[in-house]
Amino acid sequence: MHAGQPHPRGIGYRRIAGPCVGALADDGQVLMPLDDYGFSPRFGCPNDRFGVSPQLSLPLPSRDEADVSMEVRIDDLHGPEIAALLQEHLDDMKRHSPPQSIHALDLEKLRRPEITFWTVWQDGELLGCGAIKQLDETHGEIKSMRTSHRHRRKGVAARMLRHILDEATRRGYRRLSLETGSPSAFMPARELYARFGFSYCGPFGDYADDPYSVFMTREL
Repeated sequence: MHAGQPHPRGIGYRRIAGPCVGALADDGQVLMPLDDYGFSPRFGCPNDRFGVSPQLSLPLPSRDEADVSMEVRIDDLHGPEIAALLQEHLDDMKRHSPPQSIHALDLEKLRRPEITFWTVWQDGELLGCGAIKQLDETHGEIKSMRTSHRHRRKGVAARMLRHILDEATRRGYRRLSLETGSPSAFMPARELYARFGFSYCGPFGDYADDPYSVFMTREL
């Protein structure tokens, strides 16, 4: 397929650089599918939509007062608050993805030894959560990023993601990767990861290519 040629389904392609999933041009460059507005219908938007180069390691967004006042703590996953938040998370995934494309973990699976799970608190109230799954000694995966619907747009996810990046660096990981959804409901998550220097990549670990999934990664 050549750049500029229409996709069989009527989707145009444009050339981009970096480890993105897409069709290959004759010269081996990756072609990201785009709709009429310059957005990728599968990925939500290409890297240049965020102004992020896949080859660029970006500084983390600056902290603010709200960020500092949020406490991140390791969670044993036995409290009723986190059970309710994770159920909210799973219910939301079911609204946007078919069962075979849902990779969110339940309480039991999150208690596995290769997973470290944190919750974010402020004034005694649970705001959100996130986790790292160790894939190997140098590669971690972000799991279970969730902000309570009552506390969105307060910087909770950024606080959690910054903590996860700090922990991954402390452990000596060389790479941190994640899977998120391709539907438009996941656009805020993809934008957040892009702001923190993540770029699109192919499936990793045990994942397979899936039209409902987007994979992103960042070197540390």
